[in-house]
Amino acid sequence: RITTLLAIASWALEGARAVGDFTGNVREILYLAVTYICAEEFGRFLDEVQGLKSELKRFSVLKAKCYGCSVNHCLPGTEQVLPCDREEVNGSIAHWYGNDNIDFGLNKFDEMIHGQFKNEISAAINGSRIPYTFVLLATVWPGLHQIEKIIIGDPLKDAD
Repeated sequence: RITTLLAIASWALEGARAVGDFTGNVREILYLAVTYICAEEFGRFLDEVQGLKSELKRFSVLKAKCYGCSVNHCLPGTEQVLPCDREEVNGSIAHWYGNDNIDFGLNKFDEMIHGQFKNEISAAINGSRIPYTFVLLATVWPGLHQIEKIIIGDPLKDAD
């Protein structure tokens, strides 16, 4: 989504420059729009990351929804009985994490999700994204400069 918005803004900037109307407030307004788009998209990303952190903190395999249970273990539109996917999944987790002890295995799995998995996801997200402070430095100051030029004018142009 952000790539599309930036591409549109870039085309608008290039179009304005190509027709020779890249002076005055047109350029500043387009730059301000690009800055705003970046800030909005980054804000949405931060909200999503925070939501993921909250979900991982509250995660419990015992609270997970299972399709079979949601349709009373009967395939909709038929009388075919569905095996309980919750029992299958929980049994596999107990086998992998608790030597076939259901309670121990499910607790161990939840601990792994709250600890190691959450840390690995956080590292992947943090490692693949631009740090927030860099985004602020890269967008806020140039954006404020553009606002100043729009409101006050360009002191270099006015000196002529």
